[in-house]
Amino acid sequence: GNYAFTTDEVSGGYIGSYDVSDPSNIKYLDKIQSSPGNNIMPHNSHVLGDYLVTSYYADGIVIHDIARPHNLIEVANFDTSPLDQPGSVGCWGAYPFFSSGNILATDRQEGLFILGANMHEGAYLEGNVTEFGTSNPLNNVEVTIDGQNIQDFSNVIGDYATGIESSGTYDVTYFKVLYFPQTISQNLTEGNVTVQDVVLQKIPQYNLTVTVLDAATLNPIEDVEVVLNHTYVSHQGLTDVNGEANIGMYYQDNYDLIAGKWGHVTECFVDTLIDNSNVGITIYLDQGIYDDFSLDFGWSVYGDAAKGHWVRDVPLGVELNGLIENPFSDTDQDCGDKAYVTGNSSSASNTDEVGQGQTVLLSPLIDLTSYSNPHVNFKAFYFNKFGAPNPDDTLFVDLYNGLETVNLAKIHVGNTVLSQWLSYSIEIPATTTLTNNMQLVVSISDYDATLNIAEAAFDYFSITDFSILGEASVADQIDLYPNPFDTEVFYDGDLIAELVVYDLTGRLVLNTPLASKLDLSALKPGVYLFILKDHTGHIISQSKHVKK
Repeated sequence: GNYAFTTDEVSGGYIGSYDVSDPSNIKYLDKIQSSPGNNIMPHNSHVLGDYLVTSYYADGIVIHDIARPHNLIEVANFDTSPLDQPGSVGCWGAYPFFSSGNILATDRQEGLFILGANMHEGAYLEGNVTEFGTSNPLNNVEVTIDGQNIQDFSNVIGDYATGIESSGTYDVTYFKVLYFPQTISQNLTEGNVTVQDVVLQKIPQYNLTVTVLDAATLNPIEDVEVVLNHTYVSHQGLTDVNGEANIGMYYQDNYDLIAGKWGHVTECFVDTLIDNSNVGITIYLDQGIYDDFSLDFGWSVYGDAAKGHWVRDVPLGVELNGLIENPFSDTDQDCGDKAYVTGNSSSASNTDEVGQGQTVLLSPLIDLTSYSNPHVNFKAFYFNKFGAPNPDDTLFVDLYNGLETVNLAKIHVGNTVLSQWLSYSIEIPATTTLTNNMQLVVSISDYDATLNIAEAAFDYFSITDFSILGEASVADQIDLYPNPFDTEVFYDGDLIAELVVYDLTGRLVLNTPLASKLDLSALKPGVYLFILKDHTGHIISQSKHVKK
């Protein structure tokens, strides 16, 4: 009656232990996973003396030593399932209470197993971690038994408790961000507690000055966001009136550096070596309207949707039955790894996609009074399927000048390929009044009356005085004819490009060099999206074609 054990029956869930001796003051003690990083799901646990027997779905039967409930150690397992999935496949039932000591395991695909278990105590490693010079306890120190996929973390008073199934000599590494790591060789024995206290020394700090200048005038630029990303830590700074950001650094290593401000083109540098002998960097920014969402320039989100609102985030990716509903990454042409995506849940269908209303993404103010032939450039991802008989949710891209709204693009199942990042460079109509307080409006909705799966993403936005896709990007200048066609399509020109053809479900059906005559007799009758790509893989044209 002193301890309770739980399983989180979700992908990547944990087995947890609790001290319940005082019901008014229940204490969390420990948690553990059978296969860390594989997102396997634990099901039901059974206490058998000093052991916990768990039906662990795709991991089969797993047994933990719970003699020290604050230090759970896996000491036996039998994988009943050939599968390795986060869902409810594999072993979902266990019975360990026979006098024979045998354990029954029921696997949803493989059937019944009768197992004999070699129960034995684990080899325990416990201790305390403090900071050198202050003796303060260090929280969240990662304690890893090297090569064994076993990790633990120290708590708020610096205590840690871990261990391994069998006796032996193991290297144990103690790591915390901003501290020098330590690796200590430990002789661990079954049934015994090895105590190892550790003192970690903080890495000394040095200062880096990042200076940001206007590329045209060489004047300093104030309020530029500067971000330096390292494997373990991210540093941020903001330039002052002298265009300087002074940033405290620790690791002497390679960093990804990003600098940007609304009204300028963001610059980024990958794997930039920074150490205490390189304490000054100068960056030059071009003026222009640009945002790849690696930095937060203040776009706003509103709307009445119950779920699935636009969020600036690293896309998590959702795939269901071979269809990609949510992108697995942002576009690969820009800085950073973030985009604006709707919802951004990692679960498939009806969890965080747009639902029961509209979500709207609104840019900061844009001054277009100096532009003569402005084009709005962006990349968009779109998915709309399932549910209603004819999914018809449209991704709208509009421009608002304070008085009127001008539509630039309507992206829907009838004119685009699903589940792909596609490039757009759209000329603003000549009749549009260009002002100094314009805003881009990106919206998508899904209402209960026509409920289906609606997802979108938006990235790599800019405004230029020309098409960034080049002259050949205008559909009527790249004439693939006839349209509709029977078996062949013709092209008159000398453009070197690759023709990629998708059906409107997003399935790739053809990939071939562009030629004066293309044999498309293998395609079934229907509607297709033709995309032309240059030698770098960039999209230079996209258009819809019909095969009779």
